Amino acid sequence: MALINCERCGNLFNSLNGQLLCRECAISENNDLKKINEFLLCNPNATAEDASAVTGVSRQFIFKLIKNGSLSIKKQLSNPVKRRK
Repeated sequence: MALINCERCGNLFNSLNGQLLCRECAISENNDLKKINEFLLCNPNATAEDASAVTGVSRQFIFKLIKNGSLSIKKQLSNPVKRRK
């Protein structure tokens, strides 16, 4: 157990298993991830800007989620391929 500063808020906390966020910030980030996931389920073609504007979650955090693999994006083709029957 190590006493470290939370990466998000800067408060001191006892880090267990290499945690980088205090309990409150970890809960907050988990709630933000849920908001983004729920929004994207209903709006699969939304941009990060759209998701941020509607959910109140920062674009910076959305990009962090994409970068660390917690959130994935769907690449869209400009001319979707239709399947043959």
